[in-house]
Amino acid sequence: MTRGEMKEAIRYSLGMREPEEQSEIEKQIHLGICDVLRRTSCYVQCIDADLPDGKTRFELGPSIGKVVYLYRGSTLYNRVVPSVLPSYGTAPVFAQISQMLLFNEAFEAGEEAQLYAVPRPPAMTDDADAIEDEQWGGIPIEFQDAVELYACAKLGSRSDDSTSGMGTAYWQTYVGQDGRSGRAAEIRRMVNRQTGQTLGQATLAYRLPL
Repeated sequence: MTRGEMKEAIRYSLGMREPEEQSEIEKQIHLGICDVLRRTSCYVQCIDADLPDGKTRFELGPSIGKVVYLYRGSTLYNRVVPSVLPSYGTAPVFAQISQMLLFNEAFEAGEEAQLYAVPRPPAMTDDADAIEDEQWGGIPIEFQDAVELYACAKLGSRSDDSTSGMGTAYWQTYVGQDGRSGRAAEIRRMVNRQTGQTLGQATLAYRLPL
């Protein structure tokens, strides 16, 4: 689906046809793409990253939203919460604080890491830009309805859409009444099944064997 096609669907749903409203629709489509990617990890890129010599932290660039998997060499590193990272010694683990990845062991000269990461794409610049294109987020066509739900939820109050309860109905469809279900959770489950996961990615709470 292109940005133009999604804009037309949103205009039809909410009646937002005034010229001055179009930039806000475009803004919410972009924020919806970023939110769907963050919640579902439905598109992941493999990035070869050069690690800084002798350091124990690596700063992600602005185009990376979050890291799903990380390899140093041929070793898969498990994610832990930052507060317990020191207790793991030399075990293959890492922690993330905002855009920073933290490790226990310093990086060797010339060392690289493979990051399987969810992108943070830039805003589309033209109505012909397609949401499924890698440059604009890479969200598969079958999941793009979630982006529309997000945008309609955020725009519902602006358009005075009483039918959806000022966007509340769209938001509940998107994330559920508890904020952890709905269409976003359904997509996340589908993605996890594709990758062989039956549960969401766990945070380790025990010391790995040395």
